[in-house]
Amino acid sequence: MWAASRTLSRVILAAWTACCASPPNARAAEPGPDSNPSTSASRAPAGAAAAFSDSSAAVDLAASTAPAWVPARPVPAQAPWEMALRAPERVATLPLAVLGGAMCRGLRFIEENNYIPRSSNFMGGASRSFMGVTAGAANLGPSVGFSGGVQFNPNLLQHLFTAELAGSTRKYTRTRLAVHRGPATLDYEYDWRPRDPFFGFGINTSEDSSASFAWRQQKFQLTLSYPWQESETKPWASGEAWIGPRETTLRRGRLDPSFEDEFPAQAGLVNLRQERLVYGASVARDTREGAPRWTHGYFAELRAERFDRQLNGIAIRSANHSGPQFTRLSFEGKYGFSFLRDPRTIRFGVRAVSTGSLAGGSPLLFTDLVRLGADDGLESLDLGRFRDRDLLYGSAAYLFPLSRNFEFELHVESGGVYPRMRDARASTFRESYGFSLRPRTEQRILAAIGADWSPGVFVIRYHLGGAE
Repeated sequence: MWAASRTLSRVILAAWTACCASPPNARAAEPGPDSNPSTSASRAPAGAAAAFSDSSAAVDLAASTAPAWVPARPVPAQAPWEMALRAPERVATLPLAVLGGAMCRGLRFIEENNYIPRSSNFMGGASRSFMGVTAGAANLGPSVGFSGGVQFNPNLLQHLFTAELAGSTRKYTRTRLAVHRGPATLDYEYDWRPRDPFFGFGINTSEDSSASFAWRQQKFQLTLSYPWQESETKPWASGEAWIGPRETTLRRGRLDPSFEDEFPAQAGLVNLRQERLVYGASVARDTREGAPRWTHGYFAELRAERFDRQLNGIAIRSANHSGPQFTRLSFEGKYGFSFLRDPRTIRFGVRAVSTGSLAGGSPLLFTDLVRLGADDGLESLDLGRFRDRDLLYGSAAYLFPLSRNFEFELHVESGGVYPRMRDARASTFRESYGFSLRPRTEQRILAAIGADWSPGVFVIRYHLGGAE
């Protein structure tokens, strides 16, 4: 309302100025070849003058050699009564104004001093290869403490052999040895995870029933991939097929309480070892493009995997400890589009997993269940917060630039786990909301730091490298 009154006052003032600035002898001028149209209009009868009033006003606003109008005294940005009226609003929003001013000055300082490219060069140097040896951060999942890893990939062998060793301050470890040749990869992997969380089965588990379990897994796997050579253009589709024995052993959790204390019905799983022959295939199509983050396109992947009885000839230890047999189907899809010059991007994602009927009398281990929480979806929750046989999950995100070297992300997630997909109900879904600030260069996203929350939960999360 006050803005409208100020606008009306300005219009009246401009009209009055235009009238005062017109030459007093305009009516005495005679029409001629070079005469001003406004002069002719002034000599016309009253009715004609009224008809030409609009065009005369437009001509009066044209460029002129008359001196510019200057107020008698400086005009304040706002009158005292306007300042008094806005005082409550300014007091209420003062913390946000201070935060916005500090962020603006901070971003300007970072850009003026070129800190983002310097950080990019430093982070790139931390993982630089020396004689085939690369050291850097390791991806062992959330809540593992500080992690690091070393990779050995000698150039002399034309990248035929790869060895990886990773560990964390909470004693999570991973060892991987692989031999590559053409489309084939034969690898051995050993994982030890001493304190993964367990809250029970299903979507209705309680946060108060938190326990831990330890597990060890080792596997041999032969993988055939297409395409197996890097190319400047993306193939229309990609695919993989794999087969190999896998052994899993459940142990007592290294973080109290252990799962058998919190869930006595599961005490029979302690020290249970299972071996199976696992094989499957996947096919994917990926049209996503953009830098430093993908801005448009889609990704779709279909995956089928069979957990079958172990064969004596290729058993890691013994085929007599075979686990339950089942088939698992899954689909994952992502879609995004952008608008405006420095792209604002909207993304959507969906994931569905279905586990077939079980064969054999052995129980399912916790690690055989699908899960939601942390990096698996619903980022505000703990890893493995919800576990069951089937899963349905969806997400949406909005990314927009703050400055040349920073962007902001807002996201929402929803999903659930169920014994059967037919039990899924939207009313039982769990939600998670979050945001992150992401420094960037023109080539990549350097990191992400932000927060995620859901009812009763608020966590701070960060990623250094690999944020996109």
